[in-house]
Amino acid sequence: MAAGTASSAPAAAGAVRAPEPGCAKLGAYGPGWADIHNVCGHTISASVEVDGWDPSCIQIGPGGVGRIGLDAGDEPYYAYEC
Repeated sequence: MAAGTASSAPAAAGAVRAPEPGCAKLGAYGPGWADIHNVCGHTISASVEVDGWDPSCIQIGPGGVGRIGLDAGDEPYYAYEC
């Protein structure tokens, strides 16, 4: 996995990421946070993959967006259902 420099800017639109199966999709993120989009019509529990310990799962309603907290230095790779 590629290492990068932390940035306060949200992830660029159209950034190349690994495909994410399921309902949880990684949205914008920055220092200490990441947005997860629920693209399905039912409530899900989701989190993001980071190096080390992944953040706890959060519930996101149908078609909604949930913001999850990250530890300092964490950069999310993708979102997943849990």
